[in-house]
Amino acid sequence: MSPFVKALVATSAVVLVPVASHAREFTPEAARAYCTHLTSAYTRYAGSPEFAAYFGKDVYGGVAVAECKEGHPEVGIPILEWKLRGADIPIPPPAPPGTS
Repeated sequence: MSPFVKALVATSAVVLVPVASHAREFTPEAARAYCTHLTSAYTRYAGSPEFAAYFGKDVYGGVAVAECKEGHPEVGIPILEWKLRGADIPIPPPAPPGTS
């Protein structure tokens, strides 16, 4: 593995692991609902001219939306939270464990 790839993997882990921990706190129903909510926020802002410079042709966001739609919120949630936070778009905190 090249030094660049190792650095990229390490950086991704530092950024996404703390965010990904939220996905483990959800019931399956709550995770799907939260993923749907994040998908709505992402698509609303990603299609906005105000945020076009940030989102542009965003492959990561598209993958996260697809994962949410396919029932894989554990993959979609951390990416969508990361993308929304990166654009300074406020997102709600994750729902408390056991809620939907």
